[in-house]
Amino acid sequence: MPNGDVYNLGMAVPKGRLRHVLVKFPFDKEGDMFAKAEVVGSFASRWWLHPSYMHSFGITENYFVIVEQPMTISLNKMVINQLTNQPMVSSMQWFGDCETHIVLISRNTGEEVKRFRTENLFYLHVINSFEHNGKLTIDICAYKDAKALEGMYVDALKSMQYNADYADWFRGRPKRLEMDLSSPNLTQIEPKLLADIGCETPRINYELHNGKFYRYFYAISSEVDHEHPGSLVKVDTKTGESKIWWEEGCYSSEPIFVPRPNAEDEDDGVLVSALVFSKDERQVALLVLDAKNMTEIARATFITPSPAPKCLHGWFLPDKLK
Repeated sequence: MPNGDVYNLGMAVPKGRLRHVLVKFPFDKEGDMFAKAEVVGSFASRWWLHPSYMHSFGITENYFVIVEQPMTISLNKMVINQLTNQPMVSSMQWFGDCETHIVLISRNTGEEVKRFRTENLFYLHVINSFEHNGKLTIDICAYKDAKALEGMYVDALKSMQYNADYADWFRGRPKRLEMDLSSPNLTQIEPKLLADIGCETPRINYELHNGKFYRYFYAISSEVDHEHPGSLVKVDTKTGESKIWWEEGCYSSEPIFVPRPNAEDEDDGVLVSALVFSKDERQVALLVLDAKNMTEIARATFITPSPAPKCLHGWFLPDKLK
């Protein structure tokens, strides 16, 4: 948050009932945020012994916005897999016949206010969420199911060229879930397509627009069968148009938006991304793009002592933290 506070989502079992909890880690100049952590909200899990797997969530001026998807963690399987030294993904269970719930938790009281229902879907990353004109909106990178997780197994990667459905597993799309705050509980809503382009690890101008009305987001391409699968994408949520940066044989990391000092426009700044290359597994680069037009401004290229893997998430920090 702008003041340095951090919020996260966890689980607890108060009075024998499984609940998802929102935890606040208040900013501390001494760096001891964990010592002052506190639960600021909670809601009951929809499935007993199968809490929903939620990789990210939204936050607005008045609400925590939780997308309770039907990808769950089987607690029974988790205990067995811990004893047999199996990976976490083996504990996951997909409920393909269940709807997705969007749960609104009051930031003031910490209580559940209401839920909305939408289609069965899978997601990992929230793009942004905001309140505007009596409505609450959350944008996510959504998939029709959770097959993408199966596609990350080594055997699936080795056989991907022989699997006609493999590319379709990763064909997610940025979608908007718009909710009228005056609607009754459990109102059904239909997702709206923001752009017909596959993208993941989305970023926005967090300094000015996190939890607020926004227009642009940036991401990496998730189209594994695209002509340029390692491209960087800018999406205009108002028009649905997109701009793409790509380079042959180049694969990018999550783009980080850095605003220009004293900028007035939402997209006035640069994108920073790490690059790896298919022709030289030891070559890496740091790319800087103009966030307005997605053209290259600068690049630093160097050779590492050993092969460098493609990274997923990233964060760039100033020399001196405030």
